Amino acid sequence: MTMNVTIDAEGNREVSDRERESEHNNNRSNEETPPVDVTDVSEKPKRQLTASQRARIERNRQKALLLRQARLSQQQLLGTTSKGSYSK
Repeated sequence: MTMNVTIDAEGNREVSDRERESEHNNNRSNEETPPVDVTDVSEKPKRQLTASQRARIERNRQKALLLRQARLSQQQLLGTTSKGSYSK
């Protein structure tokens, strides 16, 4: 954060009230925030997937395998093996 600081005729620094208040609020929010314990996150019990969710995951996995196999066989037919090479 950048502050607009001005120097008066006597050489004193002046910070605008708006920026002073903003800086004060930032300092307060840092003091009020408790530290986060990362062990709390890992200790939460894992949710079990429903049977329908597991079935959908398996269907998507099988579909992805079939698409990958089709893509690889198509590349073999065309004789291209490198990624990103397109024939026009």
